[in-house]
Amino acid sequence: DGVFFRYDSTNANFICVTSKNSAQTTANSGIAGNTNWNRYDIEINAAGTSAEFSINSAVVGTITTNIPTAAGRETSIGHRISRTAAGGAAKTAFFDSYELYMLTGAR
Repeated sequence: DGVFFRYDSTNANFICVTSKNSAQTTANSGIAGNTNWNRYDIEINAAGTSAEFSINSAVVGTITTNIPTAAGRETSIGHRISRTAAGGAAKTAFFDSYELYMLTGAR
């Protein structure tokens, strides 16, 4: 389960993703992968019915399905780098900072 950005070698652009119970919804951000410093934001509305994705303060996608909101589907923050084939090129990522704002209350 999660709400995240994905980039892999099968698509030139960053992909917006929501995932719940092994079902995923994706949206192409239209922003090509690059080696620049970028700011990635994901804002989920208070009802948990919409996730808005932004790159460098510009909205690049909105998804309204497969957002994990049920009990036991808590949110955290993290990153992952995966190599898909043995012998592939080395992968490196640099992170300047993380910010996580979680507003509590009834959904």
